Amino acid sequence: MKRLRASSRRFFTLLLFATSPVWAGSDELSDADKTSTSDTDLELAAPKEKPERRPWKLSLSAGGGYDSNVLLLGDGFPLPVSITNKGAGYGRLTLDGSYRWEITKDDYLTAGYSFLAKIYDNIAPSDLVDHYWFAEHKHFFSDKWAGLLRVSDEYQTVGGLDFSNQVAVRPSIVHKCASWTSSEVYYQFATTEFYLPIAARVFDRDSDAHTVGWLQRIYVPDTDISIYGGYAYAWSEADGLDFDYERHSVQFGISSPIIWEVTGNLSYTHTWDQYNNLNSFSPAGRFTKRRDDGDFISVRLTRPINEMLSVYVRYDYNQNEGNIMFYQYDQHIWTAGIIADF
Repeated sequence: MKRLRASSRRFFTLLLFATSPVWAGSDELSDADKTSTSDTDLELAAPKEKPERRPWKLSLSAGGGYDSNVLLLGDGFPLPVSITNKGAGYGRLTLDGSYRWEITKDDYLTAGYSFLAKIYDNIAPSDLVDHYWFAEHKHFFSDKWAGLLRVSDEYQTVGGLDFSNQVAVRPSIVHKCASWTSSEVYYQFATTEFYLPIAARVFDRDSDAHTVGWLQRIYVPDTDISIYGGYAYAWSEADGLDFDYERHSVQFGISSPIIWEVTGNLSYTHTWDQYNNLNSFSPAGRFTKRRDDGDFISVRLTRPINEMLSVYVRYDYNQNEGNIMFYQYDQHIWTAGIIADF
């Protein structure tokens, strides 16, 4: 029986290792913003006009839900021995904290940490633990321009096994185009190491990835409605030939009050991936380069209970279509929980 459990555990981790480069979904890794401090553009004003606020943030959340496709398996693919369903319920815990130092009237340094744990019912080999650390320097050049530099490290375990570690550097420039909108242009370099054993070098996902992108944020005057949209181009150079790719992506999001103090958040991302080499999972006798189209949709409703506590419900839909059947999947995730902001 112990040998059977070990075999099943290895199957899960290797399957996750072999699937999509972002197997955990669009933003499932944490509730934290992993791009830049969210209020940078709002603070693009003369220093004397910047509102005073406490230098630290701390948020805890606890919840649970159901994931219809934990392994991101396509229809028709067999489940491993001892597993009867590719969907499972789960518990979810997060912690997000940061502290900001004012170095000068135009320079700020922020350090932060995010933690996520997802524990699945009856599919322990897929339990996810994610640690994310970052340090970010922000400089205001004027009342309309700011520069940011973020350095981060993200370490993951899956099923209690070391899964991956990613170190990233992300410089960006933010321009306040008007009192109600701002633009951000950014570049990111990320180097990722995966720790799981591989059957052949072609499956080695260790990689260096580059991303250039643009984000536009809009704050509708005299309302609490905010909108963002953007485009990014990325290219990845992996040790294994199966994972060299180029990606184009577009994203859109909106946050708005709805009714009864409920705030709604909607986000959508579409990706086009073009891989550079013939893929090992091509149909027999017909080797081809992998092509993927991905859709990631998230809807979230949040309502405060008091000044510190709020409750939320969330739905995520992730889909990947392409010309290699092994990588095609769809996934529905339902989550509900409580958040404590200190």
